[in-house]
Amino acid sequence: MGVTPERVLAEYLERGGQVWTDEGRLALRAPKGVVTDALRSELREHKSSLVDLVGPGRTLAPISSQEQRLWYLQTHEKLESAYNIDIAFDIAGPLDLDALQKAFQTILDRHEPLRTCYCVLDGQPFRSILSHTHAAIDFADLSGDTDPVASASALGRELSRTPFDLSAGALFRALALRLGADHYRVYITTHHIAVDGPSVQILVDELARAYD
Repeated sequence: MGVTPERVLAEYLERGGQVWTDEGRLALRAPKGVVTDALRSELREHKSSLVDLVGPGRTLAPISSQEQRLWYLQTHEKLESAYNIDIAFDIAGPLDLDALQKAFQTILDRHEPLRTCYCVLDGQPFRSILSHTHAAIDFADLSGDTDPVASASALGRELSRTPFDLSAGALFRALALRLGADHYRVYITTHHIAVDGPSVQILVDELARAYD
C-alpha cells in the first residue's frame, strides 16, 4: 500500500514546510535542505490530491510545542473554556459601531494567530492559517434593564465560558453593550493558544489606535 496524500502532507509540515494553494495550484515553502528527494517525488505524485486536501483560503504550517500542548489539553482533556482570555473595557461617549468593527478587522488582518485554527493530518495537529476572516461584533442594548451593569457582567461571563472550537474559525469573539446614555462596555474573548499575557495590552493599544 502506497503512502497516502495526507501522510505526505503531514511529513512535509513536520519538516517545517508551509503549504497553500494559489489559483488552484499547490504552493510550497520549506527551509533549505529539509525536503528529501523521496518526499519531493511524493509531493509531485500526489499534487492534485494535495490541492484538494489543502483547499483555498488557508495556509497549513507546523505547530509549535506550546501550541501542541494547549491543543491537546483543549481537545482531549475537555477543559472547555479554561484557556480563554478575556478583555473588557468601557467607552464613555458615543459608540461608532462601524468604526469599532473596522478596528477589530484591522487587528484580525494584522495578527495571524487570531486567524489560525488547527487541523489534524495523519493523527497530528497542524496550523491552518486563514487568509481572511470577518470580524463580527455582537451588540445588545441593555440601557432599559433594571441593572444594566449586572446584565452586562452576566453576558460577559457567558462569552468567557463559551469554549472555542480550535478546528474552525477565528479565535476571537467580541460583544459591545450599551449600558446607558454614552456608556458602553466591550468584551473580547480569545484563546491562550493565540494570545499570551503580554500580548493582551498590545492588542488593546492597537485596537484603541485603530478605533481613533
